[in-house]
Amino acid sequence: MLLAFVVWRYTSVARGAKARDKAIVKRLDPLAERFEAGVAVSAEEVELASVGWESREAAHPDKHKYRRECAAK
Repeated sequence: MLLAFVVWRYTSVARGAKARDKAIVKRLDPLAERFEAGVAVSAEEVELASVGWESREAAHPDKHKYRRECAAK
C-alpha cells in the first residue's frame, strides 16, 4: 500500500511539474524567439511575460542577457 502511494505521489508531482513547465514555456517562448531573432525586446515586455515566481525564475537569464546587450550598445 505504501509503495503504491509513493508511486502515485511521484507520478502526480511529475505530471504537475510538467504542466507548469509547459505553461511557463508557452508564456516565455514568443519572447525568447524575438530575442534570439534580434528583435528589440523591452525590459517591460520581459517583466510582463515573467509574472509569477516560476516565470521570473525562467526569464531571469534572458533579462540579464538583455541588460548586458543594451549596455554594450
